[in-house]
Amino acid sequence: MKKLIAAFAAGLAALVMSGCAVTGSTSATATNPAVVAQQAAEKFQSAVTAACNVIQPTIQPFAILLNASPGFATFNGDLTLACAINSTINLTSIDSIIDSSTTAAQTAVSNIASLNATDQAVVKAALGAFQGALKNALNQYKSAVAAANLAATTTATSAAASAPTAASAPAAASATLQ
Repeated sequence: MKKLIAAFAAGLAALVMSGCAVTGSTSATATNPAVVAQQAAEKFQSAVTAACNVIQPTIQPFAILLNASPGFATFNGDLTLACAINSTINLTSIDSIIDSSTTAAQTAVSNIASLNATDQAVVKAALGAFQGALKNALNQYKSAVAAANLAATTTATSAAASAPTAASAPAAASATLQ
């Protein structure tokens, strides 16, 4: 049990660190909204993968008990969608994990009489850490995409404002000819 708790603590520390913001590239391509959105999606996928790599081995020893619990079924479905290898992240599943299925799973864990208090605490903590990591990753992803879209809109507006208008172009041309 001590080894399980130590492994969980190490995994939790790695999970928390993986959710920390990392400064982006300063190259010219990083200002392209499509590139920024792609980079945000890759970071989001990486954060989800890191969270899955912590939650799955943590709850695996309790899988038989958890899978038998009806309250854990929705979480299992969302977890499978979020953690499938080489899958496209489904934001609806991530939202479901964050908003409802993790809370339902934590409640279900409390109702499993065959889990002792320590095991329940480990599973609940893992579920909470998983939920928090996904929430953090999703917020970072949404913020990066929103910032990229805002930058694209601002750039397009600035370019349109600085471009000569059709009425002023001929006047400038005729002034040059005189």
